[in-house]
Amino acid sequence: MDNNESERRLRNPVVGRKNDSGSGALWSGRLAAVLFTLFQTLLKNELDPRRWLAAYFDACARNGGQAPEDVTAFLPWNLSDKQRTTFRLPQEQPP
Repeated sequence: MDNNESERRLRNPVVGRKNDSGSGALWSGRLAAVLFTLFQTLLKNELDPRRWLAAYFDACARNGGQAPEDVTAFLPWNLSDKQRTTFRLPQEQPP
C-alpha cells in the first residue's frame, strides 16, 4: 500500500501555508482546511471547483445571501447527471 496520492493532495495546502506564513488566526486556519478539503473532494470527483463554487454562490445569492436550505444537493455524490456535466473538469486538448 502506498499513500503517494494522499501526499500529493496535501502538498498544495502545506506549500501555501508556508508561503503565507501560517494562517494568522484560528478561524482562517479552519476556513483554509474546509476549503482545501472541499476543493480536493471536487477534484477527486473530476469536478471543476470554480464552476461548482460559482453555482453554489449563485444559489446563495438567490437565497438572499444565505446558504441554500439543502446544501446536500451540492455534494458531488448527490449531483444530477446534468449538474455533473456542467461542473465537469474541462478535458485537455491534444496539441
